[in-house]
Amino acid sequence: MGQVHLCGVALLIGDNEVTGVTPTEIRIRTPSGATQVFYRRPEPDFGLVFRERFKLIVGNVGPEEGRLRAIEHTVAEYRKHHGVDLETAKRAVLAAIKPGSAK
Repeated sequence: MGQVHLCGVALLIGDNEVTGVTPTEIRIRTPSGATQVFYRRPEPDFGLVFRERFKLIVGNVGPEEGRLRAIEHTVAEYRKHHGVDLETAKRAVLAAIKPGSAK
């Protein structure tokens, strides 16, 4: 309960009336009649994060070093977004990037 962002919006809605639900937001009406909106952060395309980072740095460091640095950057972004451990993030990122996508 200490980390509200991990518990989901259901606990925050309580007895309030839900007035709208989309893939990115939930709207409720509060007792005062105000509308409150809870947003969901969109899921980044980590394959795209990797490819764009690779393009930015490959000219300076070469393809192999560029690939490793792009993976490292993408893993850090994945961890920041999901709050997972390093090994989980590595597995997810390696699954998101297709072999040969940085060639």
